[in-house]
This record gives sequence, C-alpha cells and structure tokens, in this order.
Amino acid sequence: MKPKKNPWKSKPEGDAPRGETPQRSSNYSAPKSRPKGLVASHFQRGTKFDKGPRSSAPSHFESPWVWLSLDQPNPLIWRKTIKATSDRIVPGELVHVYGPDSNLIGSGLYAPRSQHCLRILRRDGEPFSKNWMRGRLTEALDYRLNTLKIDETTNAYRVLHAEGDEFPGLMIDRFNEVLSIEIFTEGWLSLLPEIIPVLHNRLGTTCAVARADVKAMQVEHFRMDAKISGTLPNKVTVEENGVKYRVDVKGGHKTGFFCDQRDNRLELTKFTEGRSVLDVCTYTGGFAVAAKAKGGAKEVIGIDLDEKALSMAKTNAGLNQTNVSWVRAEAFAYMRQMQENKKTFDVVVLDPPKFIPDRKGYDEGRRKYLDFNKLGLSLVKPGGLFVTCSCSGLLSSQDLIEIAQSAERSASNTGNRRLRLMKMTGAGADHPARMNCLESSYLKAAWFHVT
Repeated sequence: MKPKKNPWKSKPEGDAPRGETPQRSSNYSAPKSRPKGLVASHFQRGTKFDKGPRSSAPSHFESPWVWLSLDQPNPLIWRKTIKATSDRIVPGELVHVYGPDSNLIGSGLYAPRSQHCLRILRRDGEPFSKNWMRGRLTEALDYRLNTLKIDETTNAYRVLHAEGDEFPGLMIDRFNEVLSIEIFTEGWLSLLPEIIPVLHNRLGTTCAVARADVKAMQVEHFRMDAKISGTLPNKVTVEENGVKYRVDVKGGHKTGFFCDQRDNRLELTKFTEGRSVLDVCTYTGGFAVAAKAKGGAKEVIGIDLDEKALSMAKTNAGLNQTNVSWVRAEAFAYMRQMQENKKTFDVVVLDPPKFIPDRKGYDEGRRKYLDFNKLGLSLVKPGGLFVTCSCSGLLSSQDLIEIAQSAERSASNTGNRRLRLMKMTGAGADHPARMNCLESSYLKAAWFHVT
C-alpha cells in the first residue's frame, strides 16, 4: 500500500507564477535522512540547507540546533541574535534552541531567510513533542469555548492567534463548518496534519482551507496554493450577533473575513439608528451591513476598490434583507469628492488596509493615515461619530490618537471640527496577546464624538 501524501506540503521547485518569487534552483540537494531528536519538517527536492553562522558548539547540543547570543522573552527571534546553527538545517525545520549559557531553552521553527528567522514554540527547557502541542491546542480551545463561550454568539472567530496562543506564525479562523488557515512561515506545513484533526474533533468542523501569506512565501522562497482538506461547501455562511455574512475562504483577503472587528461592529450599531453612515474600505460590508441590519441606520454607503469584495458585500446585504448603497472607488479620491460636494454623514467609519507594512515604511504609512483621517473627519456632521481604525502593528494606540489630533488641527480639511475621545477598542478577546509579544495586539479603533 502506498503511503498517503501530505496535502499540506508546499510545491517543489519549478517556475513560479508571475509576481511570485522563483523557487529554489535545482542545484540544491536534499538530505539522505531526517535529523534525529525532533519531529522534522517535510523534505523535498530542491530544498536548500541553511548556511548560517558556524562555530564549535558544546557536545551536548542535539541536532538540529540554533544557538542564541541573546535570550529574549519574545518568541520572534531576529537573525542578528543568533550565534550559530548546526549544519544542514532545512528551512522550516523544527530545531532545538539553546541560550547564551548553552542550556536548552526549548524548540522552534527555523526560517533563515526571514528577518524573524526563528519562531520559538516551546520555552520550558524541553524538546518539542506532539503531546505538548496538543496540550497547547486544548488550552486555546478551552479559552474560547469555556471562558469566552464565544460559540454562543457566533460561529465565526479566531481559533488560534499566532503568538497570542503560542503558535507563532499561524492563524486559524473558524467559519461555521470550515477552518480557514493562514501560515506565515513554511514550518507549519508539516504540523498541520497534527493540528487539524484536534480542532475538527473539538469544534465539529469538517473542512480546512490553508493558505500562505504572500510576503512570507516571497521571503522564505516557497510556493503554496490554497490547500483543502475535506469537502468545502459551495457557500460558507456565518452569523455574528444576529447578522449573517458570506465568507470566501479560498479567494478572500487573509482568512476570508475580518472577525477581529466583530465586537466593534456590534458596538457601532448602538449609534446608528435613524442615522446616515459611511463605511470606508468596507471590504465585504462588515460595518455597513451591521449598521443597517442590526443598527437600524437610515442611509448606509459602503465604498471599496475591490470589485470582488463589493460583490460579496451586496450578497451580505441581501442575506440580511437590507438596502445598502455600494460604491466601487478609491477611498482617498471618493472622500475628496464628497468633501468637494460638501456631503456629510452622521457616522463615518475608517477601516483601511495596513498602511505600515514594516519599519522602513513607518513614516510614509503614518502620513497616509494622517491624510486618510483628515478626509474622513471632514465628512462627519457636528454631533456625529467618527471611528478610525488601524491594523498596522507598528502604529500604537497613542500614534492613532496623535494622528486624530493632527487631523483635528487641520482646519482647512476638517471645517474646524473638534474631537471628544470616547474610548479605544481593539480586536475581540479571541485575539489575545501574550505579555512577551504585545505587538500581536495589532488592531486599534479610536471612537470620537465630533463637535
């Protein structure tokens, strides 16, 4: 009997689709055998061995290993803090991690081409084991099902939140009967066959769809199309707080639906009854549909440049038997036009994409946020509500408030409007952050009363 193929393997070498990083060249050879001591990741033709820093290591180091020159609590380890590695480490492989004192810290996933070239999974002085990983999965599930009781209000939520659940580089959302998976480092591909059955058994889900982050594939030089395990329903429909949404788990952005905004969507409905609402960067209509279907808004306009997303937004409005005006437009240009037309709204929600992709792009991204907020604020009627969001992890809550302050001072664009900060919110509790990696608390939403 032939062994079953692992459906989660990345593709072997070959020509990459246009716009993607080419795969590893054919002059790389694969190892003859798996390293001992850890559950090694998959090996494939074309796999390149890491040629990282070398030095003589203590004899008790068990291969494959990474030796740190600096031990830090954050599970995301920068390349410059690695003192040495063992020979012939395969990118994505599970490795033993040793500290500056040569004692075993735990284990992690090694990705030499990434800035965060090591993601530490376990930090208790013990090697990786499948039983340990199942224990972490059980803990994450207990938190959501027993502590949060999240399945009583929705069937769309984050099951695993990367560093927040001690699974760095892995995000899994539940959308009704489907698990939607996004990986940010190749090493998780070999572990998904161990993870998915545990989640299915506990949640009652029947299908899993896995995709890799585009930037991660470019940086780590691997290619992976969407992988499907189980039978994917023709239509995936979820419900949160009484509002229904259709989710595209194969072709949508990220995992297909931004369940991190669930609590903020519900909160918005408290302020929309009988009022006019503008939802900027609506994607599939999250805020817009909630404002109309649950919040009783009088008029709702949702704008986005993504034609496919707007088509799904129209479907979502139909699912809830509501009328929303959808506009396909570039957000900056549309808001400038509304400004020129002197069109204003009772409620304006700004939920743009990540304007700050990395540290190098911070200054430019912050300027974009400022321009975006100047335009958005100018469209709010006095006495109205202004909600501005950021999903850039490098932009702090204080940064977002300062941007709003600058927008307020820009009299030429805002009509001398004044802001009263009501509160700051973020992602739902199903998106936790560990104290050793607070940057995983990426979503910020500032709520202002405009006078």
